[in-house]
Amino acid sequence: MLTSKEKQLVLASYLGTLAFFTGKKASPCLDGDCMAMLTGRDVGVTPEGEASTKDILDVWARAWHSANTASGETDRNAKPV
Repeated sequence: MLTSKEKQLVLASYLGTLAFFTGKKASPCLDGDCMAMLTGRDVGVTPEGEASTKDILDVWARAWHSANTASGETDRNAKPV
């Protein structure tokens, strides 16, 4: 069974991949679903048992760029905003 932290990171990865395939830019701050994962957090504070904000954003971005690389597309805006 996955921990809360692991579930959050799996979701962040899914959302990053989904964002690529739905045409969103390579910036998790432009993805409302990703930002919803961070609602209610204080800056620099990770709730007990949860993934850090940095880890969530990093996993999202890695997933977006992995999907971009795997797709073979060359005309997509792959640079963060």
